Amino acid sequence: MLRPDIIKIVAPVIGVNWLFPQECAAAVGHAHLKDPELRYGQELLAMVDQEVDINSLGLSSARWNWDPKGSKSYIFEYIPASQGRSASWRPRLIKAQDVWAFLAASAITVGIGFAASWAVVKLLYFHVRPQLLREISKTDLFNSASYRLQHSSHSESWVLNATLVHWPMRGVFLRWAKRPSGNQFHNIAFKARPWPVEVSRAGSEGDDPALPIVRGKRLHYSMLPAYPEMPEQQCFLFTADPRRDAAPMRGTRMPTDFEKELVALGVMQADQEQPPLQTGRPYQFQAVAYNAAGDIVEVSSWSRPTLVQAHRPFLEMPLLMWRGFFGVPPSSTFKYFLNTHTTVLPKAPGMTIRLTKLRLAVADDSPIFKGSKAKAYGLEPEKQFVQVSFYTDNGFYKATELVQLDSQEERARKKSVQKFEEVFPGSSTTNGRAEGLPERLLVLNFDTGPEGIVLEVGNDLGKCLSIDATLITEEEGELATTAKWRQSWSHLLGTLQTCGKKEITDEIMLCAGGTPSALLSAKFEISNRVLGKPYRQLGQEVSKSAMPDIFSSLCPSSTIFWGETLKLTWPAPTEEMPGLVDIVCVGRPLDAFGQAVKDPKADAGSDLMASAVDLAGCQTSFVMCPVRMRGHPMMCCHLQAWWRNTDGSRGNKALCSWQFLLCCPVLLQDLELAYAGFCARNCISMEPVPSSSMPDFGMETVERRFYMIENYRAPLTVPLEKEEVEKYKENGLSEAMAILVENPSSNVITTDKKIRLCSPEQLSAVVKDNSGSAGPIPGKKNSKSKANALAPAAALSQPLLEGGLATNGGASLASVPAGEAKQLVVVPHRECVRIPTNVFWRTDASWDTDLLLKYAALPSFLLRLPQRTADCLRFLCTTLLFYMQLACLTAPVFGLLGFVLYHDMVHAEVRPDIFRMDEPRHFYLLDFLMSPTIFRWSCLSTTDQLTQGTMFLYLVLVTLAVSYGTVFHVTSPSQRGETLFR
Repeated sequence: MLRPDIIKIVAPVIGVNWLFPQECAAAVGHAHLKDPELRYGQELLAMVDQEVDINSLGLSSARWNWDPKGSKSYIFEYIPASQGRSASWRPRLIKAQDVWAFLAASAITVGIGFAASWAVVKLLYFHVRPQLLREISKTDLFNSASYRLQHSSHSESWVLNATLVHWPMRGVFLRWAKRPSGNQFHNIAFKARPWPVEVSRAGSEGDDPALPIVRGKRLHYSMLPAYPEMPEQQCFLFTADPRRDAAPMRGTRMPTDFEKELVALGVMQADQEQPPLQTGRPYQFQAVAYNAAGDIVEVSSWSRPTLVQAHRPFLEMPLLMWRGFFGVPPSSTFKYFLNTHTTVLPKAPGMTIRLTKLRLAVADDSPIFKGSKAKAYGLEPEKQFVQVSFYTDNGFYKATELVQLDSQEERARKKSVQKFEEVFPGSSTTNGRAEGLPERLLVLNFDTGPEGIVLEVGNDLGKCLSIDATLITEEEGELATTAKWRQSWSHLLGTLQTCGKKEITDEIMLCAGGTPSALLSAKFEISNRVLGKPYRQLGQEVSKSAMPDIFSSLCPSSTIFWGETLKLTWPAPTEEMPGLVDIVCVGRPLDAFGQAVKDPKADAGSDLMASAVDLAGCQTSFVMCPVRMRGHPMMCCHLQAWWRNTDGSRGNKALCSWQFLLCCPVLLQDLELAYAGFCARNCISMEPVPSSSMPDFGMETVERRFYMIENYRAPLTVPLEKEEVEKYKENGLSEAMAILVENPSSNVITTDKKIRLCSPEQLSAVVKDNSGSAGPIPGKKNSKSKANALAPAAALSQPLLEGGLATNGGASLASVPAGEAKQLVVVPHRECVRIPTNVFWRTDASWDTDLLLKYAALPSFLLRLPQRTADCLRFLCTTLLFYMQLACLTAPVFGLLGFVLYHDMVHAEVRPDIFRMDEPRHFYLLDFLMSPTIFRWSCLSTTDQLTQGTMFLYLVLVTLAVSYGTVFHVTSPSQRGETLFR
């Protein structure tokens, strides 16, 4: 637009405003001179000077403003300087040719704009978008391939790896390793069933008519393509909706032959009129191979549940571009999973031993501690020091301060050497020579401070503790020989239990080269990191009878794992006892931090551990698996012995044990299983978690022998399984029976007795018909059941939990058809299992999709920050991700708004008025944006009102859609939500 530097000249005349200067410029040969009004205007112009010296008037910054009144339009033509005349502008009326030239120029500009926009859109849609979806599909395939369970028993069956992909079309990509019997395959068929599996009373799958099994027709086995990057794998694309997704791809050109083959498979499914999969539901897939005769050769196992999602919504494209091209995934997803869904304690809840008043009695004639000899007159003997240290093989180390060892001359002068009986009065060893220790001892006292020396026992009692008494010379702190004592923790605890008055006397003997050299004595106190000091409540009849302490072998404040076998031994009774006793476990629940659970329903419960125990047998063993305590991380428990009457009823309480801590272990296979579901839920890769790498994540592990049953596991903290457990709790059944989840390749800790598994329908019938002596089920009046022999199994099958995390759709708990009268009986087997000791589930953690993980916007440094700081930064990252998505989607609107504002700015520079000169009642759009009022809105032109209203509605729609899609709708989308974002 041409903007001449001119000034506005106002003639000093008074007249009607429509007379001047309406057509003054046209007076020179461009209008009707006979018009009296124009003659009058011409006379007025004659009174105005032709040239005005602006500088002499002090208006050096003035401009011309051509402001003709009326409906006619003018154009300025530039006249260059020539023949001594300065350059000037000549106004003239716009003619029809000018209008057509403007329309032609506008059409060319708009055409070029549309062509450029079409080229950009085509480039984005046909090149950038496929490349983006291709990269994301490769990433998803790599992630799903990483979902390998190392801590579960592997099956040798035909396993399908299912992954949802959106390129070259929407569907579930199935991969499997080439089968050894593949040369017999002639045809192959695939089918998909909704998950969780609905089992009817007749035992048929897919009982819901709205969710039938989708069966594909047979196709020739040679038509299946091989995966390009892994030729030993074959694949198949199960199209989600063949009619809508595959049919439009007919004849579409694909960049690679592999993608062409996948499109051909999709088109073939569309020609076969294969039913579509329901969007928003998880499915499992299975392959059936046939030979040339039509007989079944091999059938694969069902794949993991895979959620069928809608097409990639337009609103998700900015986040997908960030994930595909600029993603920043965390360095350790397993570490993030542990921080989110588990509580990892700094130390395992084990026992501690605090030693105070520590002293070391060394042999006077020991080669190590005999002291320095006297030197020549005037020379001081060499100083020697003794230090006692405690250490284990796993790196634990504690040491005392140095204590000076008297020389031989000082011992004689101080008479510090004492006899054995004087140092240890009343000891069982009356003669030190009987143990190979001299009778003369030198006592060294060590200052342990007010807190003493605390020894961390841990949960692996098979590890050894070493106690060293080291002689240190004065010269540069050189170490001399050492007297050692090395025994296991279990041996030490057994020794401490036999010590009276909580004091070690002569029980710990340190030897050097097989020769006894010193005795360690100290006051000790056994406690638990969670329970604190031990507590014991004596029974009512202990003081009135000679009943032996049957719980004497149970160490105070010890830690016992749920499912561990506990063996009790006691001395034979001194007199004839009434008979038999029942051993009951009583406990109150604790959380993962050792705090009492404030749930009013979580009162102290009791479970029968052993019945009819004969005191004359002097020992008994049972499995610590109280069913009522299964759902809590830890329990503060103690055992009670109750007399058993002759009629079989329970009598009075006889004895109580020391308090101990009962921990419910998290199996590594369950931890890995939940981690795999977490990775599948958030579309991230799964890193291997072998047992050797557990210490790198702050996890302490220990091996224990448990009774296990295969193909079942304990319920996890995912929403679907929590709902099922709560459903049983409401009916009072979980208080008397273990709720298991059917899961191939998994194991679960249980009791040593046979287990009968039944469905919920069978369970209700058994509870109604059977009767036993185990007592009524809590919460159910007048109903009895064999509680220790029943375990309902929930059919939440398959290892990965992607579909199980969805909130829509309930799970069927009928793993055994109700029509079958015979129930499944399994026999537990005992095996050695490595379990983590300081890891517990967080029941309050959310399993919803984490946006920062899903779109690779979670920096690794957040994992190393404190929890509160990390939560604040996570909120900021989520907010930035939201605004980045919002900014990308609203960029066209703000671009249009900027163009309109720039146009108004140019217009205002030519006409420097707040009002439009062509219509004084109209404002500029920028004036309204700076001060939006109803009056200013009414003063906007119709074009500006239409533009502003459209942009406002678009911004509101995009903001609501982005907010719904990224904040409120982060879980698996339903059919309604997907239709909205499609």
